[in-house]
Amino acid sequence: MPPRDCYFGGTFDPVHAGHLAIARAALASGEVARVVFLPALAPPHKGGRSLRPFAERLYLLHLACAADPRLVVSTLEAELPAPSYTARTLELLVSRGAAPPILLLMGADTLLDLPHWYHPERVVALARILAAPRPGVAIETLRAAVAPLLPGDAFDRHVRLLEMAPVACSATEIRRLLAHGLDPGALLPEVVRAALVPKPPLDTG
Repeated sequence: MPPRDCYFGGTFDPVHAGHLAIARAALASGEVARVVFLPALAPPHKGGRSLRPFAERLYLLHLACAADPRLVVSTLEAELPAPSYTARTLELLVSRGAAPPILLLMGADTLLDLPHWYHPERVVALARILAAPRPGVAIETLRAAVAPLLPGDAFDRHVRLLEMAPVACSATEIRRLLAHGLDPGALLPEVVRAALVPKPPLDTG
């Protein structure tokens, strides 16, 4: 099958260097022509935590992706009712002509939670998952976690672990640094860092 679009959902609050590393690993896999970022309008799993407005998260994604035409930003999830569920997003993509299995990109830590998603059986019916390794998440742990949905060799047909170093970048840590007026440095793409980190005042003395 020729390379095709791969969909990368998430809060992206904010988009960080780890997200771009995962996207580039997907592009290097041979299966992916473009990575389509799908920021969630109203993620169901954030427990009431205050999010950056959707428009701001979208703007930062556009900044981060502007230099690579293979990285695309979509507002598709803004067309769906809240909260944002992957099963609904996949069904909308299919209704608009996407042929299953749709490539779905996520971190291994996100995959661990898949059995607890909204209609996870629809997700595995419609998608093939490219998973980025995360520190401390072993392949055996992943297999055991999703066994209720993907028993036995179904895991190997539905999930591919990307070849890359485990991504340790944390949006939670980035938000903590920014909230304390600290510079996350290389944890953010430079264009995103420039937009979020206040510049020091000019010394006019």
